[in-house]
Amino acid sequence: MIAALKVNINPPLWEILLWPLARLFGRSGFTARIPSLAASLVMMYVVWRPCQESRLNRTQKAIVLGFFTLLPSQFYFAQERRVYALFTLLFLIGILWATQGRWVGLTAVMGLMLWSHYIALVYLPVMWIVAWVMVPRCWKPLLSATLLAGASWLPWLLVFIYQTDTQISWFLPLTVEYFLEHFGRSLFVWTLRGVWFPIALYNLIFTIAWSLIKPAAEWILDFRKTNHRDRGHSLQNEKIRIPSGRLIPPRGAVEEEIRKRIWGLLVLLPLVLLIVIGMIYQSILLYRTIFPLRGPFAFWISLELTSGRAKPIGLALLCAWIGLTWVALLGWSAGEKGGNLNYILQRINSGWQNNDILYHSSGLTALVFHYYKPDARSYLLDLSQTFAKTDLTIQQISILQDALEDIPYNRAWVVWQKDRFLNGLDFDGYFRMQEYVRDCRFVDRITNDQIWPAEIYLCENQAQGSAWTH
Repeated sequence: MIAALKVNINPPLWEILLWPLARLFGRSGFTARIPSLAASLVMMYVVWRPCQESRLNRTQKAIVLGFFTLLPSQFYFAQERRVYALFTLLFLIGILWATQGRWVGLTAVMGLMLWSHYIALVYLPVMWIVAWVMVPRCWKPLLSATLLAGASWLPWLLVFIYQTDTQISWFLPLTVEYFLEHFGRSLFVWTLRGVWFPIALYNLIFTIAWSLIKPAAEWILDFRKTNHRDRGHSLQNEKIRIPSGRLIPPRGAVEEEIRKRIWGLLVLLPLVLLIVIGMIYQSILLYRTIFPLRGPFAFWISLELTSGRAKPIGLALLCAWIGLTWVALLGWSAGEKGGNLNYILQRINSGWQNNDILYHSSGLTALVFHYYKPDARSYLLDLSQTFAKTDLTIQQISILQDALEDIPYNRAWVVWQKDRFLNGLDFDGYFRMQEYVRDCRFVDRITNDQIWPAEIYLCENQAQGSAWTH
């Protein structure tokens, strides 16, 4: 566990939780997945509770629970050996307890979130706003809960400052396309293929656009209906006789509109904070960091697309979400969770010859390939790398570090991990890898989310004294 903490870029709650589990049930992949599986199951109950307390009708409850439970990302993260399912559970419990004014529980949840992932700094303000809106005169207990949770995190604060300055630098630049892709991945991960994923993104865009123009569309429909029925009456009488309640809406409509805006705020605020951080510092938006928003998103679309007078458009968008979910489920399999890594390994195994070697630019890819192909001769680029996992990898799998030109081989399968953080190569290392693969045949690009972006090249051995020199 201590070795893992050296390479983790997040607080250690997950490792602390796995430590007793490994001693109770043994070290295995199943043991490492127990917390995620348990958290994913409890999540469904936590989502059901706001359904009851928000006075949703039967259809809206079915949409929220069905959409949240059947999203492919729910199955994906339930199998993860990472903290994201647990973090999502804590976030949903925090929202529930913030609306109920349960300050002791909220203090504990905020502290656990801070100790589980740095992205808690983005999600905690959501709980503050929910508590401030839903609970009268709550600023004193809310401030006390926040200060106590923050105090519990002080022992890790210096580590956070150090890691922010030196390690968290590998997220891609934030663009509109990048944002839409990762929001879609937070719902469907990689289960939608071909044209289906772009269709999901367009449906997301149309849903957001409809939520913006829907009030104007409903006003036009109300005005047209009232104008036709009440033609000939005075303006004063018309104001009194408007049945839909645009001037004086009924109480139920007001409550539904408030609930809709609150759930929309729960989705919007973390996204805005992530975008602002990306603009002034660096992007930390990733499908994993916005995975906790699925619950509020399910509530929001349920209320947004099933209410109001312009229902046909909303119901059409809702049917599209339901259809996309079923397409994703029918095309999903646990074996494809790792992207195309299995396909890559099949290609390597089918083309493997005697005296072939695997040559890695990163200890991370060396660790992954050693698990699937432990008998292959494997080597690591002979440069010191800033990513601490390299040293851990060398100890775990006893891999040798050497220059490719000094290794006897017929063919080399070169795995080039191009991410500057995961690879940790300086200019000399990048230049050498470029020279190594210059005359090689490109095999494929790995899409596994643990090691992407990585590329595979097949290189024939060249005579000594070639361009591969230091």
